[in-house]
Amino acid sequence: MMIKYMNLTTLICVLTLTVLFLSPVFTIKKNQLFVLKNDLGRNEGSTPRTFVLPATPAVAREQERKKGLLLRKEEIQNCMVKLYDKGFRNLGSFDDFFSFKITQSIIEYQTKENIIVSGEFDKQTKLKLGC
Repeated sequence: MMIKYMNLTTLICVLTLTVLFLSPVFTIKKNQLFVLKNDLGRNEGSTPRTFVLPATPAVAREQERKKGLLLRKEEIQNCMVKLYDKGFRNLGSFDDFFSFKITQSIIEYQTKENIIVSGEFDKQTKLKLGC
C-alpha cells in the first residue's frame, strides 16, 4: 500500500515538473532576461555598463599596463624571439606575454647584461636585444 502512494506521489511530481517546464514562463529565451534598456537619464557615452571599477590603485595600474602591452603585441613578441635566441628558453608561450616567466627572463637578461633591472622591454633592453 505504501509503495502505491510513493509511486503516485512520484508520478504527480514528475507531471507537475513537466507542466511547469513546458509553461511559457520557462520557455522565455534566456538572453531576454538580461536585455538592458536605455535609461533616459543615463549618459551612454560615459562609463560603459560593462566597466568594473578596480578595487585598488594597484589593480588599475595593472589593467593599464596590460592594455599597453596588448597595443605593443608585435613588438613584444619580436623581443621575446630575440631573448629566446639569446638562450633564455623559459619564456613559455609567445602568445601569453603577461606571464611571469617572461618577466623573470627579462630580469635575468638585464642582470646578465648590466642593464637597469625593470622587468620590462624598456628602451635600453630593446636596444641591447636589437628589437
